Amino acid sequence: ERVRAALTRMQAACETASVRLAMAVYPYPTRVDLNPYRPIDERALADARELGVESLDLLLAFAGERDLSRYQASVFDSHPDGEANRRVAAHLARELWP
Repeated sequence: ERVRAALTRMQAACETASVRLAMAVYPYPTRVDLNPYRPIDERALADARELGVESLDLLLAFAGERDLSRYQASVFDSHPDGEANRRVAAHLARELWP
């Protein structure tokens, strides 16, 4: 509900400012089938579609890989590493600016 409300507010603000709004969902770097945040990601993507907000599921940047844990910055830091960010940047460039 909070994501949908935030998207609605951002959509209105962007329309007022004549700014393009796009939302990208970055997957948590773990096994996809064990990702506790994936249902939230999917709901946010569905809400964006329903509201007409351009959205990108960045899981697609990983070409069907099922285990993203190798993209963690380190064992003690679950942020994405440089390779993950490179893949995501390339995907964003292809999708947003073909």
